[in-house]
Amino acid sequence: MEKNEKETILQLLSKEPRGLTIQEISRLGKMSRFTATIYVHELLGEGKVTERRIGAYKLFKLKKSENLS
Repeated sequence: MEKNEKETILQLLSKEPRGLTIQEISRLGKMSRFTATIYVHELLGEGKVTERRIGAYKLFKLKKSENLS
């Protein structure tokens, strides 16, 4: 199941170049915010995703070298 969630997150991020918040990832990926947070942080650790803080929000983007298109 872990691979499916990670793949879902990577696909969502590949379709949204501006990035997504955890809340948007959880809503679009139909998973809990807790689950989205765990897998996004794993992807950050793997170097597949980048994080950018904008005010109170964190936007997560697909790292340029990981584009799936």
